[in-house]
Amino acid sequence: MGSRPAEPRFRGLFCLRASRACAADISPHRVPLAAYRPDIGTLLYWACPCLLLPWKAAVNTPKTNAFRPSPPVLLRNAVLLASAVAALSACGLRQPVLQQAQQTLPESLRVPVGYTAVLEAQGRGDLLYECQAVKRAPYEYAWLLLSPGIRLDDGAGNTVTYYPGARARWVHSDGSKVSARELVEVPGDGQSLPLLRAMVGPSDTPGALANISYIQGRRTVAGVVANPPCTAATLGMRVSVPYEADYVFWRPAA
Repeated sequence: MGSRPAEPRFRGLFCLRASRACAADISPHRVPLAAYRPDIGTLLYWACPCLLLPWKAAVNTPKTNAFRPSPPVLLRNAVLLASAVAALSACGLRQPVLQQAQQTLPESLRVPVGYTAVLEAQGRGDLLYECQAVKRAPYEYAWLLLSPGIRLDDGAGNTVTYYPGARARWVHSDGSKVSARELVEVPGDGQSLPLLRAMVGPSDTPGALANISYIQGRRTVAGVVANPPCTAATLGMRVSVPYEADYVFWRPAA
């Protein structure tokens, strides 16, 4: 087997010249192409090295690794898929769970048949109270809420602010708001906010609270000043207490 001729210093220039020669149907030495019969490997190596680069890359790349994702990518995709399936499952299963949970509540807090839960919001934080005199002759004292409202989060980046009281109201971050027309409360254990069911009027602003008819405060933890008692000795004292509260918003079923 003959040895391969030395590689030119500038193969790109030679490639261009050789290509022109091939186009004229002659070799670089003007020998008729029929009389010049190099092996195909030599011809490709000398004439068109630029065309061999992709071919060499394809040959040298193991086919088994061409489109194989790395383990971290596989793990990430698996986690995303599991999350999506869980979210879709929750959408379908959460409604029956809320309906069944009605039976665990006092009857006075249950929402009548014909309504569906469309929004859940949870409150977590601290409430500020102050001991004040609420009645004279004889004096009576009570811890009054100073916090402007109880902040609730719906888990989707939106907030609902609950303003407790005889005319309780809820204001969504999108501007929609509702007020209680009828309010039923069930006292907690003395250390937790009361459970409640409010029948509310329609919102005069479009938004998430539009067409809401009932609001339930169905789980509360703490949120009430248990100690010290509010007396003349503690008049003016302020106390901050942690709280948790879950609220469900209902509208007529379609």
